[in-house]
Amino acid sequence: MTFQRNSINDNGGAIPPNFLELANTESNSHYMRKCKELGIKPHPARFPKEFAEFFIKFLTNEGDLVLDPFAGSNTTGYAAEKLERQWIAVELNEPYIEGSILRFEEEPSLFESELKVYGSKNA
Repeated sequence: MTFQRNSINDNGGAIPPNFLELANTESNSHYMRKCKELGIKPHPARFPKEFAEFFIKFLTNEGDLVLDPFAGSNTTGYAAEKLERQWIAVELNEPYIEGSILRFEEEPSLFESELKVYGSKNA
């Protein structure tokens, strides 16, 4: 995450167009892969987890409560959980909130995958 250098300049009252520069690589996330694998329609308006993390860190302390009244795929709840905040998510579309459970599954680590030892009797 980067801040634009010119964001601290006097812009005549105008808000800088890209104060937070974040890559939106959500299309490659564990959530998207699991949605595809399970045939679940993902929420169409996802945003980077780092966006939620920035504001949660800026506005809250560990243990505080974070409310997301339009949870969607629950990126904010996931970020809050990782940052040790309590959270409440509200979403009218039940399939989106059901799919958001996938965010909380642990993504397998590269090092946790099954290793084969070549040359051994068990390989």
